Amino acid sequence: MTRDEIPFQTGYSIRPEHMQSMLLARLERASHFLLMTPGAAIAARAASVPSGLGVFVLAMFLFVWQPGTKSVLASAQKQNYENLRAKIDDLPKAGLQQGFALLQENDSQTPGCLCEVACMGEMIRRGITPDFSLTWLQKVMAFMAGDLPRQ
Repeated sequence: MTRDEIPFQTGYSIRPEHMQSMLLARLERASHFLLMTPGAAIAARAASVPSGLGVFVLAMFLFVWQPGTKSVLASAQKQNYENLRAKIDDLPKAGLQQGFALLQENDSQTPGCLCEVACMGEMIRRGITPDFSLTWLQKVMAFMAGDLPRQ
């Protein structure tokens, strides 16, 4: 990777981490809200067994997958990339490549539908006209993640 490619790749890496952090935080908040609503009905004995099963499944999802924790990790990784981007001009090429490679080892597992969105967003930020368009699913996921690129 050349020295000129690293600033683009760093900016490109920041975007999916930001979207992943935002998407998982919103998912966790929505899940907690959905847990409270039937949970209150069950506590008031106004709900049936399927509502209790729904609360159990949602609680297990939050316990096992832990979107809040993954959101915090993605946010921290985004901050690490931003710190590297701030030092790009001061670092020699070898140090820059090594720092970028070390950061890539801790990247979040970003859904594939957000990768092209991140690439398009970074291209627009740098003044490059994208030669592809987003699918409907990519636009919806980017909107939910809070980073829908506009040309």
